[in-house]
Amino acid sequence: MRGAPLTPPEIEDVGVKLKPIVFNDLIRIAELDGRPVAFMITLPDLNEAIRPLNGNLLPFGWAKLLLWLRKPRVTTMRVPLMGVRKELQSSRLASQLPS
Repeated sequence: MRGAPLTPPEIEDVGVKLKPIVFNDLIRIAELDGRPVAFMITLPDLNEAIRPLNGNLLPFGWAKLLLWLRKPRVTTMRVPLMGVRKELQSSRLASQLPS
């Protein structure tokens, strides 16, 4: 099931909101013959930062979370976004991207 495509302002808004946890070295773009054909964005697992707060952002949990975002130290990551061009989705290349 597909939703409605995002508009450019919506994409920009999501980009601004994700900026604190998106790091350039965790974004991969695969090229084939010089053109981009796939991408993968990996994010640090925020559950590791939130767990020590015991669900309390007040009185100082929010400050601890902001400090953690400046230099995250995580042992686990999540891959929320990954995509392959439609013409390559059933190819061997697409199955090897997560490797």
